[in-house]
Amino acid sequence: VVDGDSIIRAVEERALASARIESAKSGGPKHSLRVLDYRVDAAIGRHEIEDLLLKIQAAWSDGDTGRLESMVTPAMLHYLSEELAANARRGLANKVEQVQLHQAKILESGPDEDVDYITVGLDWQATDLMVRIGRTPQDSDYIASGNADAPVRVREIWNLTRTGDENWRLADVRQQ
Repeated sequence: VVDGDSIIRAVEERALASARIESAKSGGPKHSLRVLDYRVDAAIGRHEIEDLLLKIQAAWSDGDTGRLESMVTPAMLHYLSEELAANARRGLANKVEQVQLHQAKILESGPDEDVDYITVGLDWQATDLMVRIGRTPQDSDYIASGNADAPVRVREIWNLTRTGDENWRLADVRQQ
């Protein structure tokens, strides 16, 4: 069994080794190495990740690209906007509600040029419904797919980025 501290140490050592190799190849450091230490206050790290998960899912469920814009990168916003538009063309909206984060693990962290990044493994659950636009929950045909009484378990890898002291933004999501 490998504990979380061992994984973090291995990631930090790999980041330091990569930075040394890059520095040697280029004749000197291109940027300062800042390995982000998320062990300092794990509760705040988890809270920030959980808060971002909840806010992104709420904005997605509301189809609110204005709110999403402050939490995702421009490329991710473009992708999400296309998905929302495709759903709307079919007369549907995706409602992801009752979100509960079970686990968030920092898998990797570090700098990439002037951008900090973290890769987070998420395990969460929520009700995930496709609903008909223009209908209400009281209408018998409101739910096109999904089950309001059966939350789905989701395992994803999120890549978050930030520049300087900006807030973390979702850059990429991979389903597990």
